[in-house]
Amino acid sequence: MTSITAPEHRPVKELLRAGACVLWLIYSAATLLGNELILNIFSPLTALFSSILIVTSLKDLGAFRYTGMFFFVGVFSWFISDLLLILYTYFFIDDPILTAISDQLYLLPNYMIFISAIAYSYTVLKKGDFYRVIVDTFGIAYTIYVIIINVFMSDIDIDASTDLSTLSLMMYFLAALFVLTLLAMISLETNQSRHNGKFFIIAVIVFIYELLEVRYTYYMTLELDPENIYLDIIYLGAIMIISLLLSSIKTEAQKPADFGKFPIYHFKPMQKAYMWINGALISLIGVVLFAMSFITSTELYGMFIVALAYIVVQKNMESEDLYTALLDLQKNENARLEQLVREKTQELQYVNDYLEKTSNIDALTGLYNRRYFGFYEKTIFSSSNRNKAAVFSIDLNYFKPINDNYGHDVGDYTLKEISKRLYSIFPECCTLFRMGGDEFLLVYDQSADISSDFNEKVIGIANRICTETDKQIIMKRENADDLTLTISASIGIALYPEHSTDVDEILRAADSAMYETKHKFIGSSFKIYEKNSEA
Repeated sequence: MTSITAPEHRPVKELLRAGACVLWLIYSAATLLGNELILNIFSPLTALFSSILIVTSLKDLGAFRYTGMFFFVGVFSWFISDLLLILYTYFFIDDPILTAISDQLYLLPNYMIFISAIAYSYTVLKKGDFYRVIVDTFGIAYTIYVIIINVFMSDIDIDASTDLSTLSLMMYFLAALFVLTLLAMISLETNQSRHNGKFFIIAVIVFIYELLEVRYTYYMTLELDPENIYLDIIYLGAIMIISLLLSSIKTEAQKPADFGKFPIYHFKPMQKAYMWINGALISLIGVVLFAMSFITSTELYGMFIVALAYIVVQKNMESEDLYTALLDLQKNENARLEQLVREKTQELQYVNDYLEKTSNIDALTGLYNRRYFGFYEKTIFSSSNRNKAAVFSIDLNYFKPINDNYGHDVGDYTLKEISKRLYSIFPECCTLFRMGGDEFLLVYDQSADISSDFNEKVIGIANRICTETDKQIIMKRENADDLTLTISASIGIALYPEHSTDVDEILRAADSAMYETKHKFIGSSFKIYEKNSEA
């Protein structure tokens, strides 16, 4: 629904509103008092102020700016017509050219109202609904037109020899009937409460205006003088009020394509029957009028053509509705498939991440495994890495007796407990791996701890490993006494790049130092690899 807010306070616009009202009141008073000079002066001034008021408000009308634009053209044409009236009344007395131009320009507001009504309908209705309402309107308006022309204006004989002025008058009459019918159709087929109240008032004023135009046409066909200075007060007042209403509306500047379209209330189950009934009704009216000698065979064929065209257009709209429904269905299905693909992709990504994680993580301890070390070593021990690093090869002592005497559950518990302790050793700069069985590998990367002295840090880490592994492991059991386990670690240390820049050589050096301390010491101990100590 259109968002309506109060327009900003603009002194110029307020002056124009007040001016248009005052000028119209003076014009009305002069008309009632019979002062021709004053009414001839104030009529164009009222139209001028009204047209300026509309054109200065177009940017505030948003999606309805085209409706306002066509109104402006109609009101401005009234102003030009009044100027020409002054010229041929007071300066160029009864000039036939000016008189003809002025008379035609006075008809232009009605045509502009006709276009404005269509523009408003196009803005507020969906595309398919708009065409359907326009077709309904034309079918009904044309049928009423034929009935009135042949029953109430039977003196007019429209054929190939009919003069241009009569044809122009009939077109003018049809345009007025079309606007009246369109306003009625929009009111009947849409929820009136959704239309802005000011637009609804404009519609009422336009309806009155078009009724006066029907009267004008009727008098012209009877060759009576349709001019009535008192009715001109209503004509000009309608124009002035419409300008006031349009200038007081401010909508969000939306494109028509983004506008919240109003639904029309066609009875969907009866829509096909509705189409055929209307087409048959138009044809039947034509046959009845022909049988009563109100219309000629040519006009009867014309009504048949209108009925056929009505059905063809409605069928086309029906096909377009079906196409739109299928297109929407396809879009929804595509959206559903895209969502399904996204979900499956996320699931696949989750599975891949899980597989990647499980392939790089030891299932028992949650530490990185030997496979991941293969990726990790390329980062730490690369030619581009000029920082120092230390590799700690850790092998648990007395683990096999624990596993053999107490079972694999106790052995697994021991490995997990040791893993937790080792992982707590400077995790910000150390990376721990379980290489298999009771073998662990810890890598210290100085690049993550550049503030510390490298050698002191290596010794500190080794001592922490010894401290953590020497602590007794207490395993609580539900149906038995707590189990106290004692274990230790043999640690071999190799330094990068001091001992080697080759990963395999560093691992062999760390293992060599680890085996050496394993055979020489009881309890947790460590040794830094020495090249001259190799056998």
